[in-house]
Amino acid sequence: KQTFEPWSDRVIPRGRGLMLGIELRDQKKKADGEKIIQWTTELLQEGIIVLPEGDHGEVLGISPPLIISEKEIQLATIKLLKTFRKIIGS
Repeated sequence: KQTFEPWSDRVIPRGRGLMLGIELRDQKKKADGEKIIQWTTELLQEGIIVLPEGDHGEVLGISPPLIISEKEIQLATIKLLKTFRKIIGS
């Protein structure tokens, strides 16, 4: 099972149901819109459509289709974690 565990103090889940967001903070706990833009770009290259949201662009907005399958959710989760590690640098 893959998680954001090592970064749980910097990654804050938001949303309800299928309308999700992942708020990202830098090491000083400030909104990190720059990393969200990088993450958005990486995910778009992986075929995952997301948008930066929030007052400072610090939230990765995820709104999958209502007909998304469990397999597609698992694949998207793998891609979220892979691209997150790439932009964080670990």
